[in-house]
Amino acid sequence: MNVKYFLILAFSLLGSALLGQEQALSIIKSGENTFKITADLKWQTLRIRVDTPEIGQTISINQNLLLNLIDSLLTEHEALLKKENFESFFMGRVVEFPWLKEYLIRHAASSAEWDANKGRLKKDHLQINKWVARLLFQHPLFKKMAKRFKTAGYAVSGLSVEKVLVADLSKIKTQNKNLKQGKYPFDAQLWVLLEKQN
Repeated sequence: MNVKYFLILAFSLLGSALLGQEQALSIIKSGENTFKITADLKWQTLRIRVDTPEIGQTISINQNLLLNLIDSLLTEHEALLKKENFESFFMGRVVEFPWLKEYLIRHAASSAEWDANKGRLKKDHLQINKWVARLLFQHPLFKKMAKRFKTAGYAVSGLSVEKVLVADLSKIKTQNKNLKQGKYPFDAQLWVLLEKQN
């Protein structure tokens, strides 16, 4: 067996094993796309997955669809949620939620802590991941989410983000074109942090 074939086989088996650990819990079909919330019982994580007709297709998830997915999850799988101890809900990339992306850009632009000319925080001791997480957590979505998860015995304790992307406003697809020109955060990987309540 050559090395290339062995690596392909190894990664295929690994991928199958990882997928086998996930259960699709909440499913909503919208147009040609199928939106799911899946559960990884090994890592105690919930996440959004989207099946699309074409690989690499750009996805946009509106707030109502997201909340409907969560409502379906809590209604149909309350027993599982109470049995397990889920620690996070991975939403994916901020750009997949255009309304959340717009919120991030707009509030970064109005923040006294953000330097739009340099595209960075003004104070070096502030960490951009934590700063973006704190800013996004102020969006009304997460109060609605917290109210829902509370019914299943979970508190939404905050957000965690990684890989924040910053770009010049002129190069970002946004409705916030009337803002001061400069560089702003517009994307990141986003987790909602969950805490099981006794």
